Formats: sequence, C-alpha cells, structure tokens
Amino acid sequence: MFVKLPIKSKRLAQLTGELFPDYMPILAEFGEMIVWKEARGHRIPEPVLGLDPEFDQCNEDVNRAKADLDGYLESVKKLTSSEAKYIFTSKKFRYEIELPSKVEVDEGEFILTSKV
Repeated sequence: MFVKLPIKSKRLAQLTGELFPDYMPILAEFGEMIVWKEARGHRIPEPVLGLDPEFDQCNEDVNRAKADLDGYLESVKKLTSSEAKYIFTSKKFRYEIELPSKVEVDEGEFILTSKV
C-alpha cells in the first residue's frame, strides 16, 4: 500500500538522510490495521474487525438497524401488495417509504406526505 520513493536529488538526500527515521514499518503496521470501504463513491478507512471493540459494536448496531428497516419494508410491501421502496433524505423524516399513488393505506398507521 505504501511505497518508499527514492530521493532524486543527491544533495537533498545528504541533507535529510539523518533527519527523518524510516517510517515504512510504521506505515505498514497502520496499513494492516485498516480496511478501505466504499461509501457513496468515496473510500473510507475503518479499523479491522477486533481492533476497536466499541467501533465493532456500533457497526453491529447499525447493521441490525438496517436489517430491521429492511424487514419493516418487506412487511409494508406485503401489507400494501406493492413495490414500496426506501428513500433516504436529510429532511424532517430520515427514512421515507415511497408507495405508488394507487395504493390505499390507513392514515392511522402511516404519516402520509406527498411531493408536489
């Protein structure tokens, strides 16, 4: 992952030769501690599983919440007999379920909104 590049200038190599320690072992150790994940087109470093138990627990909680949301979406699909889908927004309601307009739902069970 990390590559040590040679210094092209002899004079610069002479001047900095003793000033900087060899960081390659430290960088290699750091490279073994992280995994790179893709999220919305960006690479994000995360600690490897087991390195940070608190982070691992938070990841498990997030995955469990996603699974619960997916299960709820499936139950809504069965209830409405439609192809409902999730929409993630940054507005008042974080997760919205989009239903076709032909689907009739009980207003007491859902908060209904519409985009105009």
